Amino acid sequence: RLTREQIRQFNEKGYIFPIDIFTAAEVEANRRYFDELMEKARVAGHNSYSINGWQKYCRGIYDLLYDERILDCVEDLLGANLVNTMTHYFSKEAGDDKQVTWHQDASYWPLTPSKTVTVWLAIDDADVENGAMTVIPGSHVHGQIDFEDSDTTEHNVLNQTVNDAREYGDEPVALTMRAGQISLHTDLLL
Repeated sequence: RLTREQIRQFNEKGYIFPIDIFTAAEVEANRRYFDELMEKARVAGHNSYSINGWQKYCRGIYDLLYDERILDCVEDLLGANLVNTMTHYFSKEAGDDKQVTWHQDASYWPLTPSKTVTVWLAIDDADVENGAMTVIPGSHVHGQIDFEDSDTTEHNVLNQTVNDAREYGDEPVALTMRAGQISLHTDLLL
């Protein structure tokens, strides 16, 4: 599914985006599904960042995790023997002051060797103004980078912060995408 150029970019820069996956009708269905899921989460007392690991309980998330079109892309990077370990839905609500500070996914998943791809699916269009994920190209080549526990003043969704992150790669790139597209990045990318 991926081109040689995309695979080269993943190896050199640590990410690929955007990759078209879902049709317009599927994008609308995903949007409705996650709106309903968010309402159920709120009623249960969860916040918009707490839909973590729910593929065990929600068929719709499970189906996304095992969508062949997405898995084909990941297989092009890792090979056919894949283990899907988790899902995490981040919903940044209007007016929310929380942020995700510079971090590496690998520091949350202590796997050795680190050979993991994170798939980020845009449920909505994502641009700089509404908080598109931003990465530091090439930062993955440094391996695990030291981090600190986040300070409460950071309003960090996660609990780790890499300081001086821009020293580890090229200029940051915002992964702007349309709803229904995915990005792929290595777990060592900032």
